[in-house]
Amino acid sequence: MILILEDELIIADNLRSNLIDMGYEVHEPCLSYEELRSVLSQTKPSMVLVDINLEADKSGFDVAKILNKEGIPFIFLTSYSDQGTIEKASIYNPDGYITKPYNPDTIRSTIEISLAKRKRKSENKIIRITHKGLNVTIDSNDILFVKSENVYIEIVTGEEKYLVRSTLAKIKEKLNSCNFQQTPRGYILNMKNVEAYKNDTITIGEFKIPVSRKYRSNIKGVN
Repeated sequence: MILILEDELIIADNLRSNLIDMGYEVHEPCLSYEELRSVLSQTKPSMVLVDINLEADKSGFDVAKILNKEGIPFIFLTSYSDQGTIEKASIYNPDGYITKPYNPDTIRSTIEISLAKRKRKSENKIIRITHKGLNVTIDSNDILFVKSENVYIEIVTGEEKYLVRSTLAKIKEKLNSCNFQQTPRGYILNMKNVEAYKNDTITIGEFKIPVSRKYRSNIKGVN
């Protein structure tokens, strides 16, 4: 469900009508900061379109602070495209920035790209480990493979290697994704990052991972 914060009623209604015509579910527009706060106390929209310049003490930037805290994606709407406004808006990490008058195609594409990015992000698994005495978070998409090293495992990304006291079974449980396949030779491979398979070897980035031909059919995604 999409929520609109726009203090000009005619613009808000027209925007809502356009979004409904595009197939979106759209809440009744909010015309003020206070009205939006009231709606957010009752429901959590999938996206909020926020007018930056409200005719009140609060601006769209104040709304952005709330939405960031709640983890709700938002797109700024404004009549201004000057560098100063854009730079200030970027501080709040909006999912988009649309200038008035609105172009329906621009609105649709901005919303679709934003929602698609959010969906992919929500599907990512974040792995938390302790590495060299520091707490580290790793996005599972960044993992190339995990290798067993006796009582340790080595987690290899495109940028770094992490040696962690754990087992393949435990890390596989944390990953819990069909994108990761375990081989009999002590590896867990991120199949999304496999580049080639040749002569019983899988290539991931600059690494060559040994895979027995006997177990080739057990690794989904490798023919």
